[in-house]
Amino acid sequence: MVMFQRGLSLFGFGAAALILSFAAPAQADTKIDSSMSEDQKAVVNDMIHQFIMNNPEVLMESVELYHKRLAEEKSKGAKEASGNLLDDIKSKDLKVPYGGNADAEFLIVEFMDYNCGYCKRGFDAVQQAIADKELDVKVAFVDLPVLGNSSREAAKFALAADMQGKYFDFHIALFEKNGAKSEALFKTISDELGMDFEKLKADANGKEVAALLLRNRELADGLGISGTPAFIIGDEFVPGYIPFESMKPMITSQQ
Repeated sequence: MVMFQRGLSLFGFGAAALILSFAAPAQADTKIDSSMSEDQKAVVNDMIHQFIMNNPEVLMESVELYHKRLAEEKSKGAKEASGNLLDDIKSKDLKVPYGGNADAEFLIVEFMDYNCGYCKRGFDAVQQAIADKELDVKVAFVDLPVLGNSSREAAKFALAADMQGKYFDFHIALFEKNGAKSEALFKTISDELGMDFEKLKADANGKEVAALLLRNRELADGLGISGTPAFIIGDEFVPGYIPFESMKPMITSQQ
């Protein structure tokens, strides 16, 4: 037993560090070799406890490493999922409204909410990207209403506008016009764009739009998106707002 304890004193630091490196954030899962006696297990557990108490920074490093690994795995999964989404949109297997040059090779995908302040700023960045003749991009829009019923109604009417070939114009108007996203506003935009408002209203409340919103939610879930905006810019996944000054070099580096 004395020799055993001396051995542990020499290798205790490494053993404890090894165990901690696999610790979950909530607790350290100290799996002890089943061939040890109960007394030996007790000694190991005590030494690990003392090691943690005397070196708490090691536990914090272990937790940080754990979260870093989780973030890397999540980022890798999101990048793979975003690549699949781009392929589906480019092949037209997935119907998503878009703006910009319909024949452009470079595709940006934006998940957005019409009541989101950062989406408003993202709208300005996207408009600049579309207007920049050096870039030649197409932007696909995935309506993802996450800020309540008003956002959902705006998304419904925008998607319904696509059935009259007016999605992008309606999309622009929703971001540019101030005031609550209400049926009165939707009618005003509809009238200005020369649309059939009764058809727009019926389509907005129809099964096809409801199915599209459900599909958009599933797409967002697949990418781990819980808020807006979120972008796929070529092969880069960007969760959050990105200004045009950062977006442009990201595009040009991939073209």
